Amino acid sequence: MKHTIVGQEELQTLLVREINRGQMPHAILFNGSIGYGALALAVNYARNLLCPNAHDNAGEYCGACPSCKMTGDFVHPDLHFVFPILHSANDISDDSIKIWRKRMQDGLYFDFSDWSEMLKAKGNTQPCIYAKESDSIQRKMNLKPAISDHKVMIICWPEKMTAECANKLLKLIEEPPANSHFLFVSDAPHLILSTLYSRMQRVDVKPLTADSIAGYLESELHISGAEASHIAGRAGGNLTKAIKMARNDDEKTAGYLEQFITLMRASWRRDMKSIRQWSLNLSDWKRDSQLEFVDYCLQLIRENFIYNFHINSLISMTKSEEDFAIRFAPFVNERNILSLAETLETCHRDLSRQGNPKIIFFDMALQISVLIRK
Repeated sequence: MKHTIVGQEELQTLLVREINRGQMPHAILFNGSIGYGALALAVNYARNLLCPNAHDNAGEYCGACPSCKMTGDFVHPDLHFVFPILHSANDISDDSIKIWRKRMQDGLYFDFSDWSEMLKAKGNTQPCIYAKESDSIQRKMNLKPAISDHKVMIICWPEKMTAECANKLLKLIEEPPANSHFLFVSDAPHLILSTLYSRMQRVDVKPLTADSIAGYLESELHISGAEASHIAGRAGGNLTKAIKMARNDDEKTAGYLEQFITLMRASWRRDMKSIRQWSLNLSDWKRDSQLEFVDYCLQLIRENFIYNFHINSLISMTKSEEDFAIRFAPFVNERNILSLAETLETCHRDLSRQGNPKIIFFDMALQISVLIRK
């Protein structure tokens, strides 16, 4: 079930109907986290386009023909991938295509942190889509299809493109060769070059239901029903997060909780020395871990607000998190919850834009020290 789409039945039906009617846009943006199924939907869309039997099967790929077998292994000559890479001599995705295929063959629910780890990115080094990639894209898409009626280019995390790369693609996306399809996958469309973004038809991929995630965890990872439901409730509709929790990221979560507690206690005391040291410590983390930690803080702030209502069915915290919430939750209330969430979201945005983490974390902590006393 590695390449099966989890949930998203309604959206999948609409996309298949679009293909069956021959109403395929030449550039689609699957807007949503890979953990919601954005990449899985894009790959499935490509398989439907490239299968010669899809038209006779109401727009869906047959799964048995040579074309389907090649797309299933991500080696179809008319299916191309673009994704962020580390700086290299040629600076194009083909340099790392074997690693990418391995990552996809292991499953279509992963995140940018997982991909960076596979590339062995160090420190704050971030994989990127470089300018030379645009030349490779144009060359591939201007060729005639090798064995199918269509050519498909899946571009993952287009927000990681350099401005030069994105600008060089504008004319190609606006006036693509016949039967060419660009499928973009992004959970940060606001970071995509606006002129490139305006040339895409947006398909919003919404978070998965807790039932869909719990069902997957039970059937595929053999998690007990109660534990699967607990994990699904904490995953925020993101199957990637749920899989990581199920595979026991307890050590990482415990580290994040420790840093969260340190931040909140120092902020309450308005201990500037501790706040500054905390900011310096986090600035040494990998960028992906910094972003993941801020996501964790945002989730825990929301959980603590909900904890005040004493409705057990709405609470999705571990015992350690709940032990801290007993005393901390009253400080997250209707007077500051929105501002606290906005502060953390701003921190996440600034980190995503490669801002200075020392300044960003220190500023965030200062704002929290004011808000937490409201």
